[in-house]
Amino acid sequence: MLKNKFQTLCQNFTSDQKLIGSLWQEIKQRHAEPTRHYHTLKHLEHIYSVLPKLDYVTEFAIFYHDIVYDASRNDNEEQSALLCEKQLKLLGVNSELIADIFQLILETKTHEPSSQRNALFLDTDLAILGSSVEVYNEYIQNVRKEYAIYSDDVYKKGRQKVLEHFLEKERIYISDTFYELYEEQARNNITIEYNSLIQYTKEESMCDFNNLSEEEKLRYHELLMTCANNYGGLNFFLQLLEAIRDTTPHPLASSYQDFLFDLGDIRWGKTIFNDKIELIKSTRVARSSEKSFLPNEGDKKYKKVLNLIRTLDPIVFSVRPKLRDEGEGFDFKAFEKVDEQTVTLNPIFEALFFCSIDTVKKILTYK
Repeated sequence: MLKNKFQTLCQNFTSDQKLIGSLWQEIKQRHAEPTRHYHTLKHLEHIYSVLPKLDYVTEFAIFYHDIVYDASRNDNEEQSALLCEKQLKLLGVNSELIADIFQLILETKTHEPSSQRNALFLDTDLAILGSSVEVYNEYIQNVRKEYAIYSDDVYKKGRQKVLEHFLEKERIYISDTFYELYEEQARNNITIEYNSLIQYTKEESMCDFNNLSEEEKLRYHELLMTCANNYGGLNFFLQLLEAIRDTTPHPLASSYQDFLFDLGDIRWGKTIFNDKIELIKSTRVARSSEKSFLPNEGDKKYKKVLNLIRTLDPIVFSVRPKLRDEGEGFDFKAFEKVDEQTVTLNPIFEALFFCSIDTVKKILTYK
């Protein structure tokens, strides 16, 4: 299919079949390089199947926007545009058209379109983000293979920044067409992947137990042991935590505003939407080395985090064992307020819903 489309496209500018054939072979060979797993001819076919409008600019851009691809470089788009310019001159494409194609290929790096046509192309290039969960998972596996030269640590930190960039955007897709078709699914896919990377990231704050002072370790130990004793003891408390970790989606997102467990329950009386939970997770990591969970007023996330705190701060979480003779249970809130500008996550809230089981065990058994 792609070969025929390329030949038909080129025949609008030249009758030299040998030239057209050699240019196609170059495109085919480059997209079949052994280091490519996502940026292959299959990606070009996908763009063709999704792009709603085609013209000379977008068709040539399909074939050349990824013709140079090296995961160790950051100038792939520039090099692709330059090679495209060189080959299109051989075809006899006019300079004005070449300039438009050159510009579109450069914009696949910034994803800041200079026209509505370019916006549709850029959205199409990102359509994979809004695919089904199965297709998206295959996509991220293939992208990881393309970056095999990097360690897991390096790759996952870099990938996390890429995903943060998308999640912080008001809209992933610029055009209304793609926004309506793919935005919701894309955000769901990216959020799931992002959360998996956050879980991979080294735990910080209270959850980075080994780096705490002896005084802090003792404080958290006594605090969580009090909770455990009021919930039927250490084993019951750990079973509660394990049940929370095994629940998907995150139990805080429950529309019933509770978490029910064989040995008891947690209730909080107000709906907490998924975007708030994701903001807690990302801010925990981003603010891990800071004294306050709340960023500085000039930070771009300041208002979002401030609204998060205002939303969650009034909520009281009530934890009760199933049988009263096992303990009276305990109550807690999500945050501890030190002063107007210093707000920290409540260690109980963090231990129940975010720290790993292994870390909580270390805290509980600390002597």
